[in-house]
Amino acid sequence: MTDFGLSPLPNLDLTPLAFTVTGIAMAWSLFRFRLLDITPVARHAVVESMSDAVIVLDKHNRITDLNPAAQRLLGHTLSELVGQPAAQVASAWPEQVERFRGATEAHEEIVLTVDGIPRSFDLRLSPLSDRRGSLTGRLIVLRDITERKQAMEALERARQEQGVSARENARLYLEAHSQRQYFEALMNVCPVAVVRTDVDDTIVACNPAFEHLFSYTQAEILGCNLDEVVSTPAYRAEASSYSTRAQQGEVVHALTRRRRKDDTLVDVEILGAPVVVEGRKVGIFALYLDITERKQAEQAVRASEARKGAILETALDAIVSIDQHSRIIEFNPAAQNMFGYKREEVLGQDMAKLIIPASLREQHYSGLAHYLQTGKGPLLGKRVEVTATRADGTEFPVDLALADIPLAGPPVFTAYIRDITERKQAMEAIEQARGWKQ
Repeated sequence: MTDFGLSPLPNLDLTPLAFTVTGIAMAWSLFRFRLLDITPVARHAVVESMSDAVIVLDKHNRITDLNPAAQRLLGHTLSELVGQPAAQVASAWPEQVERFRGATEAHEEIVLTVDGIPRSFDLRLSPLSDRRGSLTGRLIVLRDITERKQAMEALERARQEQGVSARENARLYLEAHSQRQYFEALMNVCPVAVVRTDVDDTIVACNPAFEHLFSYTQAEILGCNLDEVVSTPAYRAEASSYSTRAQQGEVVHALTRRRRKDDTLVDVEILGAPVVVEGRKVGIFALYLDITERKQAEQAVRASEARKGAILETALDAIVSIDQHSRIIEFNPAAQNMFGYKREEVLGQDMAKLIIPASLREQHYSGLAHYLQTGKGPLLGKRVEVTATRADGTEFPVDLALADIPLAGPPVFTAYIRDITERKQAMEAIEQARGWKQ
């Protein structure tokens, strides 16, 4: 305005005055709308929301500020911790407190026990200075790296295991390659049926035992799907599942049934395993063991056990079995009726204390000890008349036959007991009648 002669005061330059007014207006705006507070507010929000524990100490090692993560780590609120000595607050970690007591700067990994569990932390210790460069305190930042360490350790273990596996696979391949002819010869004389398939479950080879078990020749089944050859529709899903699991690297073991060429079923024990060459799956080996005779033997044993159980349950004589410690291991229904005990009451109990009179118990124990030492017993294999005791304490005469059961392991003894009370009474009555006649 002065340059163009438009100023109301020709001799006065208004430019400085205009800049002054503008500066005042801008300063008023900054403080009025708190524009200068945005950065500190943002920084405070970041620190408050950090998962890292942040602790501020003054030059006397007292806590002046800490964020929520640090409060959770120390187990106290801000109001409880501010002004407290750091050594007192962190008394649970005396070794670390002493180690970093005088340090102004550090960056290393430490272990702190939190809630009874050791956890790994990345520690950063930084000095705090005023404008003149004088030390005013320290800043501590603790980052929990436990999960990261665990993940790294797991990764390292996986790498090591992978390396071991790779070396083992290489060793196995070299060994298999060098012994291929031997293996093929062994497979041909192996009594177990063996078949090999490719990755599509197509048969590529089988041994003579497989041909014998399923009544196919190798020429008939080469190129055929294994599951379609040896399984019926009822077992097809199961067979396919086993093949899939073996192709995926699992060793499959199962008892099942498979089909012969004439459509008859045979009981087999199956073992399926992947074939790996140079770390690459090339198919599976399937082994089939004919367990027909084993199944028949098991059925025979079950039938025998059922018959024995029926005999035991229906026997009129009491049958009591004990082990080498005189503990009852069998107590049939007739024994329950005779002695007045329930089976579940006496199992595992000392027989002598339940059914042998007190006057005869020592004789029982000494006879048992003699047998355990010599293998001989005076009552074994004989039928004798003795006295027994019921649950109510009454004594009665019995006819006893004792046998040792020849089983693998510790000896087992079985007593066959018959109540002869009525027989004794009848004999006494006869004797009395004879006496009267005389």
